[in-house]
Amino acid sequence: MAETVWRVLQMRIHHQHCRHSATQMNNYQDLDSFPGWDRAPDFLKQLIIEKGCKVIADIGGGANPLIDVDFIQKHGLQYYVFDISAAELAKADPRYRKIVFDITADEHAFCSAKLRTDFDLVFSHMMMEHVQDPLKAHANFARLLRPGGLSVHMYPSKYNFPLFVNTLVPEALSLKILPLLQPNRRQDGNEGKFVAFYKYCGPPSRKLANVLGEAGFAVERHTAFVGHRYYKRIKPLAAVEKLLRRLILAMHIPMTSANLLVLRKQSV
Repeated sequence: MAETVWRVLQMRIHHQHCRHSATQMNNYQDLDSFPGWDRAPDFLKQLIIEKGCKVIADIGGGANPLIDVDFIQKHGLQYYVFDISAAELAKADPRYRKIVFDITADEHAFCSAKLRTDFDLVFSHMMMEHVQDPLKAHANFARLLRPGGLSVHMYPSKYNFPLFVNTLVPEALSLKILPLLQPNRRQDGNEGKFVAFYKYCGPPSRKLANVLGEAGFAVERHTAFVGHRYYKRIKPLAAVEKLLRRLILAMHIPMTSANLLVLRKQSV
């Protein structure tokens, strides 16, 4: 009986999400394999070496640029840290090249800023969810890149219970709850909390691929990751969450917490 119910549920989920191609459905993985957060620096360093990137833009790096100065100097990189906030940039090591710029600026403002347009790699880490106009942002990423350059982004999505609740809770209350779950997140420190919008921060879809294509990109990889770590300090809940991941992955339910998006700028 249980096996029959399982198969019926699988069929219903399959029909509900048939708009996703087989390739897209295979792009769902466990959050434990997500290359973001503490793994992001090593992931990006390996990418930089493998692709031979020399001119790099860390978008939204602010107080915490992802690549350390020693690596930058060792490999002779031209590494720029972009952020909309001069105050956040001021917290970073003074040896970084810092640029205060709104990545959602229009084309005229971009041209007026006279920024480099020969970057090999543009990347962001846990930044895209805070962007109010991601379409303009992607257009500017394309303007920064040379033809064939890479645009790589790691960001959360709101398609699990804790993140969904976060979108419903007033910001003032959210700021009070956050220290209970993540004590290291302090507004006066280097890991503050910023307003999140989650626009175009969902799992792989034809709609998103088409939008990115209009910005001048081809999608090389878009992997969505299932699961979350919000209950890691509450062991029983963390164990239940781990079990639920298996069910979500087995049934291809798009309840995702994080994404890795790798884009390549198309030649004109």
